[in-house]
Amino acid sequence: NKLDNLDAQLELSNGNQIDLLNEKIKAYEDLAMATESSLLYKRDRAMELGRRLSLEYGFKVNDDGTIDNTAERLTKLRDTLSDTEFDAVNDYLQEYFDVALDEIPDLEKQLLEYQKDLKDVQREKLETTKKIEDEITKIYEKQIEVTNSLLC
Repeated sequence: NKLDNLDAQLELSNGNQIDLLNEKIKAYEDLAMATESSLLYKRDRAMELGRRLSLEYGFKVNDDGTIDNTAERLTKLRDTLSDTEFDAVNDYLQEYFDVALDEIPDLEKQLLEYQKDLKDVQREKLETTKKIEDEITKIYEKQIEVTNSLLC
């Protein structure tokens, strides 16, 4: 919402565009930092769940987040674990798959989008600054012309 609000203000404003762009940059930096923090937490959680599934229940967790022997291990565990323990394993698997294969990739994509958007706003700020500088230069040049014409 803050970014939408800043975009609306930028469309309506002529005077304080640099300040608004600075606020927008700060908002994207904050979003990127929060997303990085969430991403670190989710990666840690996926590693913790993967270790548990591997060490305690014999699942083969791959580096890419997939698990090779899920159906085979579940069949064997169904015969050896109580219903409560088996349900817990299913819950661990579901959470692992949700985190490792859905949430982490989504957060990585979102982080890249925030970083791209941040770069775009920084470029927009640079272009706006250049336009302002060009306008100031034109004003000075006109003042110099007027002064020179008065002196002649």
